[in-house]
Amino acid sequence: CGVPVIMTSVTGDWGVDLIVGNRPDRLAIQCKRRSRPVGAAAVQEVVAGAPMQGCTKTMVVTNHEFTPAARELAQLHGCTLVGRSELLMLRSTIRRLTEPATPTGS
Repeated sequence: CGVPVIMTSVTGDWGVDLIVGNRPDRLAIQCKRRSRPVGAAAVQEVVAGAPMQGCTKTMVVTNHEFTPAARELAQLHGCTLVGRSELLMLRSTIRRLTEPATPTGS
């Protein structure tokens, strides 16, 4: 994707598996490999852990899909969800989320 990627440690990661991008637009990603839909707990973890890792944006990625509760919580917190059907677009989604914010003119 052309941006730095940091893989966090297995323990003490605050629910963040990957940190992508440069400050101040860093993206916290939680990855879930599951045989059933991913629930709201994954969204809670990455949303809570992102500030601890210096990230301003969040994402949960899975090889499955998400429960309605996870979708509702993600929408409330602006967390991007990438399920099985969106995996092919993961690179472009990460690129869009890690682009530096463009200053607004007055």
